[in-house]
Amino acid sequence: MRKRTLVLIAIIGLLCLSSSFAETTENKNLTKAPSELVKSMLKSFSLAPEGTEEETEPDISGYVSIWQRFLTTKESELPLNVSGLSGGRAAEYATVGSYPGVGFGFRGFLGDKSSFDLSGKFYHTDEQSYFASLDLQRIVRIKTQANRLLHRLDHDPLTNVDPDPATQAEFPFLDSNPDDVYSTARTEIINKTDLVFPSFPNLKIISQVRYVHENGQQQARTLDMCTVCHVEAKTQGIDQRTRDFIIGAELKTKGITVSYSHLGRTFENNASPVYHVYTNPYGYFVFEGNQEFAHIPDSEKNADTIKAKIVPMKNASLFGSYTLANVKNKHNNGKADIKNFLSRFRAILAKGLNITLKFLDNKYENKLNPNFTFDSNILTANHLSKDGYTIGADASYRIPKQKIHLRAGFDYNSLKREFSYADAVEDEEKSIMDKYLKEMKTTTYRAGATYYPSSKIKGFLRYKRKDIENPLGVPILAADNPVDPTSERFMSNLYTDINLLSTGVSVMPANRLSVSANYFYNSSKNDTINSSQKRNNVVLSLWYALSGKVSLTASYSYMDDKIVNSLIYGTEYEYAGERFAREDPDVPYNKKMNVFLVAFDFRPTDDFSIFFDISSTKGTADWDSSGIIPGVITSDLASFSDQDLVHYRISAGADYGFLKNVSVFGKWKYEEYKDKAFIVHGKGGYSDSGKYHMFYLGFGYKF
Repeated sequence: MRKRTLVLIAIIGLLCLSSSFAETTENKNLTKAPSELVKSMLKSFSLAPEGTEEETEPDISGYVSIWQRFLTTKESELPLNVSGLSGGRAAEYATVGSYPGVGFGFRGFLGDKSSFDLSGKFYHTDEQSYFASLDLQRIVRIKTQANRLLHRLDHDPLTNVDPDPATQAEFPFLDSNPDDVYSTARTEIINKTDLVFPSFPNLKIISQVRYVHENGQQQARTLDMCTVCHVEAKTQGIDQRTRDFIIGAELKTKGITVSYSHLGRTFENNASPVYHVYTNPYGYFVFEGNQEFAHIPDSEKNADTIKAKIVPMKNASLFGSYTLANVKNKHNNGKADIKNFLSRFRAILAKGLNITLKFLDNKYENKLNPNFTFDSNILTANHLSKDGYTIGADASYRIPKQKIHLRAGFDYNSLKREFSYADAVEDEEKSIMDKYLKEMKTTTYRAGATYYPSSKIKGFLRYKRKDIENPLGVPILAADNPVDPTSERFMSNLYTDINLLSTGVSVMPANRLSVSANYFYNSSKNDTINSSQKRNNVVLSLWYALSGKVSLTASYSYMDDKIVNSLIYGTEYEYAGERFAREDPDVPYNKKMNVFLVAFDFRPTDDFSIFFDISSTKGTADWDSSGIIPGVITSDLASFSDQDLVHYRISAGADYGFLKNVSVFGKWKYEEYKDKAFIVHGKGGYSDSGKYHMFYLGFGYKF
């Protein structure tokens, strides 16, 4: 399918490019211009029989662009993207390099009811995208998307807790490949086809094919011994293929719509595995010796879904869907059955008053033998089977003549784990798991208002609260509690009390001026483990048109995020001949970020335009710790995870049309990324700071 699409694109592109030579040709038999040839060729796709209706002349338009990209920065100065505060990473997706490129687009109507749309961009083998759609008399509708991009991945040098080996040799963090740069080339092709038979216009056949291939390398990490201090990272190859096929049908009658679809999915992982020698000195791991890790197994999934929508009366509708699916793990022959049911009822009870009732039930049954755990003789419970349901209601009311819209709602969710205990699980462990892990209950409340007193002013206010009872986590027996051996302790990093508030206002005092301000607040906590988070976020924006030819856009964003956690270091930590564990009850983390953006657009004439934009991000992330080992200085361990970032991004360009259908354009892009707190790995030269300059020059032709 992809080859045929590319061939069609190439033929159309060559015909369009050759139009500049049409007037000088000496071939007397060629009476049509190349653009007319394109119209004639595309018109042949129409399904309408000859003479069935009045002939409509095809309407075709399009463009072709060719450019050259120049990278003027040394390779040693390029930034390697590591997650930061910028909200984006330097050169994360773009292929950094000097390459020629081409872009094209064609759109048109082939009669009254047929149309097509083709577009694409090609920069490099690992950076290209295409789109094609074809509508033939509303009988056949085809859409195809294909893209390939280079995605640069993080590399954690494991230096954030890498203290002086002379005093802290007990914290072995090992990056086995410190100089490797990780990335994947991701290819995705999606084709969707709808077919409607003229004799049965209410019936539509639907099909979809999706193919995804990821190829490259990533960093794989694993834990050993106490699971907190012993970490090893290795380079792992990526060669993953996902294939989806969907076939279904939709039938519409008066007041009823019914559809059915079947999904078949296969996943293949052909990359070579990586291994780690697990020491397992205390018996807390279920495996030891040379074991494979970080490998995603091959799998298969099949799912059947039926949906129905009924409109029994003018102001009410009922929707329902049911999905039956199964997943198979080809690595260990594990199987899982999935059942999902959703129903939703909507009605207008009075003028301006709407109500929605919903119910969701889902069941995940894992059929893995509970006595099977990584080919080990240690037996554990099966935690993967679960059964849950959600009930909820939403209401909205528009106050007559007050220009105020009110909304409110709630959801209640119950999630139960269906345990399948192995033979050796003790009764005491079963009772603790049933007490803490059997069922998690979540209640969510929502309320909000939208107000628009005039056409120039509008605003909103929203509040959301979530209460979680028995968050799923890990239970610890009293005898194994590393901090307090006289009581049970339940470990979970989920917040149980969450409050979200957001508000904003937008004002347009003049036709050429718009100002908006938004505020977001998040307060979350879990008192059981002394964990809390508070986040404040302010976003301001401005748009001003100085004239019909000049416009300015500016924005500012501020974010302050504070987190406090309680951490346990190890379960049986050995120091000076004594085994114990330490808890740090107060580990604060504070992140602050400021982002500025200014964009300028100037169009002195219809044929000439200039743009310029600049963004600046500055932020810090500070960790602190009170220390975990008496007599040894460890309070600075968390500081190895600190960040002090500066990120600049500047771009400018111009476009000039010097002929009726020909234009030239140019663009410059600069990006710089610095982290003053970043610690370079002792064994390699890995650093994430860097910069680059990029230039684009090219021309385009449109018809």
